[in-house]
Amino acid sequence: MNKKDLKLIEEALKKSPNNIALRLTYALKLFKVKEWEQSEKNYHAVLKLDPSNTKAKQGLVELYFVKANYSAVIVIAEELVKLNAASEKMMELYAKALLRQNSIADAQEVYERIIKNNPFYFDEELDSVLEDHDEYLEDGAEYDDDEEYDDDDMAGFFENPFFSDESHLFLPEANLHFNDIIGLDRVKALINFKTPILTPELPNQGSSKFGLLLFGPPGCGKTYFIKALPKELDVNILPLGIDRLIDSFSYKAEGLLHFYFGKMRLNRPCILWIDEVDRYAAARTKDMSSDLRQTVSKLLEELDGVRFKDESQFVIAATNEPWTMDSVFFTPGKFDYQMFIPPPSVDERKKYFMKMVKTLQVDEIKVNALAEATAFYSYPEMDQLVDHAFFYNLKPAKRRQKVKVEQALAIVDSIEPYAKTWIQKFVEHTPIAMHHTIAYKEVMKYKATHNL
Repeated sequence: MNKKDLKLIEEALKKSPNNIALRLTYALKLFKVKEWEQSEKNYHAVLKLDPSNTKAKQGLVELYFVKANYSAVIVIAEELVKLNAASEKMMELYAKALLRQNSIADAQEVYERIIKNNPFYFDEELDSVLEDHDEYLEDGAEYDDDEEYDDDDMAGFFENPFFSDESHLFLPEANLHFNDIIGLDRVKALINFKTPILTPELPNQGSSKFGLLLFGPPGCGKTYFIKALPKELDVNILPLGIDRLIDSFSYKAEGLLHFYFGKMRLNRPCILWIDEVDRYAAARTKDMSSDLRQTVSKLLEELDGVRFKDESQFVIAATNEPWTMDSVFFTPGKFDYQMFIPPPSVDERKKYFMKMVKTLQVDEIKVNALAEATAFYSYPEMDQLVDHAFFYNLKPAKRRQKVKVEQALAIVDSIEPYAKTWIQKFVEHTPIAMHHTIAYKEVMKYKATHNL
């Protein structure tokens, strides 16, 4: 969270203390940085000015839920339901609060209302407990809605951090900044330019949607770049796991897509990271199964954001095989920014070799020669080169010595950079329908410049 934003809002509130929109924004920001007492104070200040303000009540539902004040969550959520002002998120927290109060039947009723409004809805906690709630009743007995359910088997169930702490969904923060990443200057500049989208509550931020597709040969920094975003931008990074989406039942894939996009919007500032996006953005053909077609359509729908009043989303995806994707993903409104991530340049290769101080005897002049000789190498291929040079020159009963540049130069021809093959595949397999796209033009320009 950008602390400057908080300061700006604080100063603005001093001048306009009764500005409800501004105070709501301030309360939300405080909630995001876990200043819960101050956040609660500002939400109540809004309700003092406007007792019927639904956004303040929705904010308090989220706030009381994280503070484990489930009784308060239930009271406010019930009020929102009566006013027909309960969003899907509010209904979800309402159901979870009821579960934590052991009101299984009431939670089931709320859960069924959510499913009725959105058949593709999915939440791991609610689904695991309520999708087949009869199995939780002793001996399969009928359950009386007027009775409280009490079962020792449920004792401590919700103490499991999987249900109470969603941090496992997000990418752990690494001690990594943009300055630690070699190259990718265009991507860094674009991300910095688009960062204000992550805090759309502030005025004059422009469009609240952003979609970036990174593509190119493997090992050129696409995934590694993402690891720097939590520290660099102070945001949540939500990786969309392919293992969670690939399922024999397509409704689960569709529901999980909705789940992850929903989590992104509810945990702002947040970036949804979709690696290997080609796996579920495949080109739609006559031979494609209806299940996979529905999954592709669901991803397109989520990227459009048309089903949601709040379209705010920041999505970054990556693929090594853009030619397998449906061409519609390259049209405006989906991934508006498409950036080719080529193999590191000669200067970038030099910087990378110079960093290998633990394994390579770095000498600037000799490293220059090694960088020149490793054209089109990816970063893993450079690692492989140095590792092979050590192995081939390993001497028995000797401590591991650093590899000499000359030793690495001697086996350069033993590794064929995959990037050359990748370019050839791209040219051969990219459908004509994609020849007008930014992605195709970027690769063809690189091919011509490097005489490939």
